[in-house]
Amino acid sequence: MSGAFLVVSYTQVTSRCWFSENDLVCRRGGDLKVWWF
Repeated sequence: MSGAFLVVSYTQVTSRCWFSENDLVCRRGGDLKVWWF
């Protein structure tokens, strides 16, 4: 998935999550959370 972005939208919590290279970024209510794998 190099150079590819997987965008997942959760309407239940109105947050957006997407994969950037090897990290998962999620935003909720203006908060930015990043998980490294």
